[in-house]
Amino acid sequence: MGEKFWLIEEDKALVESVLGAEAVQFFVWLASSNILSEFAAPAGDVGVQDGLSKVVEGSDWTYAIYWQVSTSKSGKSALIWGDGHCRDPRGTEKMDGNDYRDQRFAGGDRRKQALQKIHACFGGAEDDNVAAKLDSVSELEMFYLTSMYYAFPFDKPSTPSQAFNTSRTIWVSDPRSCSENYQSRASLAKSARIETVVFVPFKSGVVEIGSGKSLSEDPNVVQMVKTSITPNVVHPKTAPKIFGQELSLGGGK
Repeated sequence: MGEKFWLIEEDKALVESVLGAEAVQFFVWLASSNILSEFAAPAGDVGVQDGLSKVVEGSDWTYAIYWQVSTSKSGKSALIWGDGHCRDPRGTEKMDGNDYRDQRFAGGDRRKQALQKIHACFGGAEDDNVAAKLDSVSELEMFYLTSMYYAFPFDKPSTPSQAFNTSRTIWVSDPRSCSENYQSRASLAKSARIETVVFVPFKSGVVEIGSGKSLSEDPNVVQMVKTSITPNVVHPKTAPKIFGQELSLGGGK
C-alpha cells in the first residue's frame, strides 16, 4: 500500500514541502506497515459529533478530534480517527475581497495536491477524495484533513497514547511544547498556527482539542469536554463532515 508513491521523488518532495519531513517519514512507516488496514475503524457512528461541535463552536477552540481505541485481529491496540469537528476558517477571519483568498489560501493548490497524494497512497479512489471536494486547502484544513490518516499504536510512543495509558489530561500551551507533543504533525500544526493542544482521555479513546490562542490550563474546560462528549456503541454512520459538508474517506476508513 503506497510503496510506489514514495518511490516517485517529485511526489515525495511535494508532500514533504507541505507536511514536513517527519510527517512524510511517519506516513512511509504507516503505509509500509499497513497500520490503517490492521486497525480499521468499525463501520458505525461513535456518537461524538454533536459533542465535538459543542466544544468548538462559540469558543476559543479551533478543532476537536476523537481518537478511538481499535484492536487488531492479532490483539494489538491503537488510537485511530473516530470523528472530528473543525471550525470553518473562512468564518474566523474577516478580510475583504481577493485579499482574503490570496492571504488565507496562499499555496492552497499545492496543499490540495499533497492531500490528494496522501489519499491515493492509502488506497483511496479519486471519486471519494476529500481534497477534490474543496476549491483550495488552507493551512488549518491541511492539518485537520491529514490527521484523518493518522494512527497511534500503543507500542509506539505518542502523546495521545500517553494520555490514554495514564488516564491523565495533557495540556500544552506554548509553541515549543506544542511541537514536541504534535510530534510528526508539528510542521502542520505550526502552519495552522495552533498554540494550545489538549488531550483528554476517555475509557474508549482520547479527545484532542487545539486552539490558535495560547490558553492557560483550565479544569472547567476539561470537565466541559468530558460532559459534552459521550462515545457510544457504533451504529451505521454517514460520511464524516468538515465545515458542514459531508466527505467520504473511502476504503476501510
